[in-house]
Amino acid sequence: PSIASVSQVEILSKTPAEKEAHLLKIHGGVFKSLTPAVFEKGTKVSVQNLFYNIPARLKFLKTDSTEKRKIATWVESIALVNPQISFKLRVDGKDFISFSRKGTLKDRLIEAYDSEIIKSFYYLKFNFHSGNISGVISKPELFKRDRSEIRTFVNSRLVQNPLLNYSISSFFRDKMPHGNFPYVILLLTIKPELVDVNVHPAKLEVRFRNEDEIVSLCLRAFNQAYSTHINQEFGKNDQNDLVFQNVKESKKVPINVSTVLNDLFSIPSQIAVSEKTNDLFYNKESFSKTENRQISQFNYIPETNVQLIGQSKNRYLVVEFEDSIGIIDQHAAHERILYEKTCFLKKESKIESQQLLIPEIIKLSFEDFGVIEENMNILNDFGFSINTFGGNTIKIDGVPALVTINNLKNYFVSLIAFIKDSNFGKPDEDKVIRGICRQSVMFGDKLNDAEQREILTELFKCKNPFTCPHGRNIIFKLPFSELNRKFGR
Repeated sequence: PSIASVSQVEILSKTPAEKEAHLLKIHGGVFKSLTPAVFEKGTKVSVQNLFYNIPARLKFLKTDSTEKRKIATWVESIALVNPQISFKLRVDGKDFISFSRKGTLKDRLIEAYDSEIIKSFYYLKFNFHSGNISGVISKPELFKRDRSEIRTFVNSRLVQNPLLNYSISSFFRDKMPHGNFPYVILLLTIKPELVDVNVHPAKLEVRFRNEDEIVSLCLRAFNQAYSTHINQEFGKNDQNDLVFQNVKESKKVPINVSTVLNDLFSIPSQIAVSEKTNDLFYNKESFSKTENRQISQFNYIPETNVQLIGQSKNRYLVVEFEDSIGIIDQHAAHERILYEKTCFLKKESKIESQQLLIPEIIKLSFEDFGVIEENMNILNDFGFSINTFGGNTIKIDGVPALVTINNLKNYFVSLIAFIKDSNFGKPDEDKVIRGICRQSVMFGDKLNDAEQREILTELFKCKNPFTCPHGRNIIFKLPFSELNRKFGR
């Protein structure tokens, strides 16, 4: 069945040779009419009331914003591999996507991506006996926390191949931080008889006749780009050769920003420490007016007589209690500190916004733009001041006063990834704050004496200093009595 069987479809079309256009109407798979119409040459397809005749399927549609984001991502993908064709997507009567007719991959990428991203691309150009490989892959310094920018095309069709996907991930595994993924636009042109497109009902997955060989060729193209640094400088002549020819084609739950926003929040401390600790507890000045009253309300635990011994392997703080030696996970400890402070400040509604002197303009992918747009009201409630700025671009005029951001663009790339990683349903305040670990002291960060003492001081003011918000242990104790037995004392 086609899309016409589950929606109301109208097709308006006219060829240059015809004197008049014709309008075809099909509703729910039933022919309605074919009538003369007025239209310039070309074809216009309208699909309305999707799944109107299948209520059980209709209720599983996501929000309008989510569906719009998926459509935009698909249109963008098709536009990338067809630069010789112009594309326009209108939503609610307004242009949402507009790609003009181009001739090269370079030109189309300029429309789709930020210029800084384009500078971090290596261009692919590899020929083999039964086809060719083109496209781009990212340099090691350019990556995302999800696979959304890995796109593979076979004969201009957006597809998936499990072995190829695995091989791409394996190739980049030792080239970028763990848990991150590259930008890949892989365009494979191959003889149609070497591809099986009937693996998936929607033809989203394909199999190759000689799968190992095809995957090996793709990896050779990647290696070639990396080893020779093809087109490392943006604007080299080699890019102009990437002209696409027509190739015959062979025949989570709603996203919730509240769940992750505080991942990037950090609350300053009022303990007197060296100036260097500002890197650990941010914006001390803006917090000083209210912190004294708030900190006094945190519950203390009995164990306050703690002696700091030092830091081990930039991972653990070693301390001495009255009856034991303690080893403290510095990352988990800072998570707990930020979690409880953020809980308190959220309850007190103390999150404020600070205006930027110069607004930040950020161009996003259409998928990422949809994530921000869908959650813009919640983001603004958390102290941001964000507005759309045409197309897939946003303008940021303000950020939460409790956040120190050195690179706002990178911050938002991370923020979007956190939001997309969240599969929670309804808003949940506790889950909001559990995301703060991404801004806490990390496992492996070297801390000076003042920073170590700051963590200890704040940790033992927490209601629960023994486990992080995710349930991991913070403190391991080795009693002196046990040590005495080990040494025969």
